[in-house]
Amino acid sequence: MTTDVPPPPLAAEVDIATAAERVWAILCDVAGYPSWNPVVRIVEGRSCRWGRLILKLTPPGVTPVTLQLHRRRLRKPHTIEATAHLLAPGLCSGDVVLTVVSVDQDHCRVIAETRLRGALAGAFGDELTAACTAGFEAMTEALRQTAEAKGGAAPL
Repeated sequence: MTTDVPPPPLAAEVDIATAAERVWAILCDVAGYPSWNPVVRIVEGRSCRWGRLILKLTPPGVTPVTLQLHRRRLRKPHTIEATAHLLAPGLCSGDVVLTVVSVDQDHCRVIAETRLRGALAGAFGDELTAACTAGFEAMTEALRQTAEAKGGAAPL
C-alpha cells in the first residue's frame, strides 16, 4: 500500500566501554567501514573529510542497495551529519546523524539516527523502516565490538 506519510525517525544507540575519541576515530575512517560494519560493504570516496561518497550496503533482510552520501557537517566534538540518497535525490533520502557522547573517560554512547523523506519514502513503509532499524542496530553493535576489541576501558 502506498502512502504519502513518511516513516517516523529511526534511531539506534549503544553504550561502548571505551573512550569517545577511540570510537570517533573508527567512525571517521570511512574507508575502513567494510572491515567492521556488516552493513557497509563497499565505500567509494574520501575519509573523514568526506564530501560525496558512494556506499554499497547490505542491510539485514533486504536486497543490497547503493547510496549516495553527502556530508553536510562534521561538528565538534563528535557528530557527523550527512544526507543519503537512495535511487536519486528527492525520491528517497535520509538525513543521517551519528553522535558519540562521552559518558566518562572510558565509556561513551553512540546514537545513530535518520529521518527518511522524499517522494517514495512513505511508499516503502514498514519494509524500509525495518531494514533501516536493523541496519542501524547491526552497525552500532559491530562498532561497539570493534571499539572494545581495539582497547576498551581499563579494568577497574
